[in-house]
Amino acid sequence: RDLNEVASATAFYQAGEKDSLSGSFILSSLPLEMVNPFIPEEMAKLSGAIQGNLTVNGTTTHPDIEGSIQMDTAAVFIAAAGSQFRFDEKKILVKDNKLRFDNYNIYAIGKNPFTIDGTIDFENPSRMTADLRMNANNLQLLNVKRNSESLVYGKLFVNLNSTVRGPLDALSMRGNLQLLGNTNLTYVMKDSP
Repeated sequence: RDLNEVASATAFYQAGEKDSLSGSFILSSLPLEMVNPFIPEEMAKLSGAIQGNLTVNGTTTHPDIEGSIQMDTAAVFIAAAGSQFRFDEKKILVKDNKLRFDNYNIYAIGKNPFTIDGTIDFENPSRMTADLRMNANNLQLLNVKRNSESLVYGKLFVNLNSTVRGPLDALSMRGNLQLLGNTNLTYVMKDSP
């Protein structure tokens, strides 16, 4: 991108009765803003970069993927909520075809994070599954002044204790979300008669 290498991939594939596959994928510093044109109706804007390296070995039907990825000053701005969320710079390990979140934090406003712990299993790419726990304690999700773009404004504080399990196309979420007493939020109904 702009004459700078942001990613590289090498792969060796041997066809036959028992095929074999080996290779590597290196993200030296892929700017997340390159994803923005693919987000419909500018619902969100990404910033920062992603780094990491992944290796693949095995066969096309049973690949073994290992490595890690890491965010570098990465954030997402959600226009409808008028808020930005920052991603932890901790490495996310990939081992045994599982993306492993080890108390991975996402920050909204303030220092209290939204924490994800668990795995996403992609051993079968056509049926990826998740086993995640998500927690937050006194997390300030919003602190937005009234403006023309946001659907909500005000302050929103929550506690969250939940699990998300199952295939990615049919996730089951269990737990509770508690709105805290210092919440003062207004929802703006657009195009309403």
